[in-house]
Amino acid sequence: GWLDLVQLRYAIRVSGIRSLAMTKLDTLSGLRPLKVCVAYRHKGRLLKDFPVSIQWQEEARPVYEEVPGFDGDIGEIRSFAKLPAACQAYVRWVERRLDVPVSIASVGQSREATIQRDPGLFR
Repeated sequence: GWLDLVQLRYAIRVSGIRSLAMTKLDTLSGLRPLKVCVAYRHKGRLLKDFPVSIQWQEEARPVYEEVPGFDGDIGEIRSFAKLPAACQAYVRWVERRLDVPVSIASVGQSREATIQRDPGLFR
């Protein structure tokens, strides 16, 4: 499924997470648009926080926001600055929505496909 910011925001809040790793960015290449769950709808009500009731979780439906996708083989890129502009924009958009920096971005399966980012670049 698509990235779920509601569940991720909840995990950040309850776990005290201070930075994130975004993996599998390479698998998003060519998908246009990218969809991201930004809320849930339950019985006509918009929920921006994760529904803690199991019944509500079963009944709620995701609300998606679309963001531009990106193209190209990014599997060999080893610097965040060299990623396609739309890919960089997607990572920064997620950071702003969660108010947590992405300090690691992976663009493939190998260890070498891991891009380390300076948390000071956040914002």
